[in-house]
Amino acid sequence: MIVLAGALLCAGLPTCSSTPLPPSPQACSTIPAQRPGVPTGSVWGFADLHSHPAIELAFDRALIWGGAIDSAPVNAAELPVIDACPVETHEQNASTPLDRAVGTLLFPGVSSQGHFAHAPVGDIDPPSTAWPNARDVIHQQMNVSSIRRAYEAGLRLMFASTTDDQVISALLSGPNALNGFVPDESFDLQSARRQIEFIQGVVERNKTWMWLARTPQDARNIIQGGRLAVVLSLEMNGLSESDLNTLVKD
Repeated sequence: MIVLAGALLCAGLPTCSSTPLPPSPQACSTIPAQRPGVPTGSVWGFADLHSHPAIELAFDRALIWGGAIDSAPVNAAELPVIDACPVETHEQNASTPLDRAVGTLLFPGVSSQGHFAHAPVGDIDPPSTAWPNARDVIHQQMNVSSIRRAYEAGLRLMFASTTDDQVISALLSGPNALNGFVPDESFDLQSARRQIEFIQGVVERNKTWMWLARTPQDARNIIQGGRLAVVLSLEMNGLSESDLNTLVKD
């Protein structure tokens, strides 16, 4: 059983400040496996059951602006600094009328799913359209510093899901006026592989405070050890049973 709890206070963590912070923030102190009044074997923290830390690799790498990894050290005291994005298209070199027309139609349509208008990253005028925002679906909000920020507040279980869509990817890569849209049976498998490898790399680079959990017992052990348990998951359109078996074996 995972007990959902409020923010957990961590010892020895840097506070928000305008002064430079150490390159690698210290890990939280280990969460005790037992607490008064809690059933034996329970663990403490809160869970994020739906996240996409590798989503910038999906949709032909042209829909999502920003990234989970950047050149700056992991810093939970500050939000990541990301360059302003083009509003018509998230491809800096997409300058053709067709690219701009597709972006002008596609981005507002996708943004409408979260009822949040597309605005440039960092736009604070008016604040109601500023990014980051919880309802924004086309800018990467799973930067590792943001994950670390959540971890320091008590996040102890995170489902890291892959996702993609062939139709959106085809539109963003350039509509095929001659042959139309032809589905690729290997598309979802290859995309899922890329994203899983990326997530595994993120975890490996930050293994002092997160680790991959393959079983419920793994997750329990990782959490009891004071780290964030990351569970790989899939949110794809066309994975076959054979594809799933391949990913499991990988």
